[in-house]
Amino acid sequence: MKKFIIGALLLLVGISGFSFNFFDFLTFAAGLVPILMIIGGSLAVYLGIEELKQSDNNDNEAKIKSAHTQEDELNKESTGEPESKIKPVPDTQSTKPAQETEIKIEEKHADKQQEEDEHAEEKTPPLPTASSQVTEPPAPEEAGPASASVQFKGNIETLVFHSVACNFANGKNCSMNFTTKEEAETQGYKPCKICMPDA
Repeated sequence: MKKFIIGALLLLVGISGFSFNFFDFLTFAAGLVPILMIIGGSLAVYLGIEELKQSDNNDNEAKIKSAHTQEDELNKESTGEPESKIKPVPDTQSTKPAQETEIKIEEKHADKQQEEDEHAEEKTPPLPTASSQVTEPPAPEEAGPASASVQFKGNIETLVFHSVACNFANGKNCSMNFTTKEEAETQGYKPCKICMPDA
């Protein structure tokens, strides 16, 4: 109830004060109108500038999109696929050093194993044969005309085969010769990841 009485008293005092000072209120309102117009005009100019910036950004985005669609169309005509669908070429350079290191470690291990095997063979006496001379099988390099068609060399320890041009094909464990990839694969050999990465 107190709030109602206080509100009514303030309303009566405000109306009476407004009626007695009406001309002062008009003078105040007359001074307030230009200030409100300046504030409103400034706000309108600011909003207009923001709208112009936004429309320029939209125009630039539209130009970029149209340029990309034109490039896609040109790529479609030349390759049959848009640029966005063309698969990127994988970076094989970053994977090669790790693969080379892995293969070198495997080959070093295989070389050590072969040396150990050779030492073990040297310690065991040779079996007597019918003839006094021990005949040795011909070395892979001395195989004759068949070696001319050798395209791949297989490492007998790691069971990895290399092309003749591969650096690893000259290792001491690479004594198996193959003319085709299929021949090497049928004997359980895997292709070298350095000289035949796509195999």
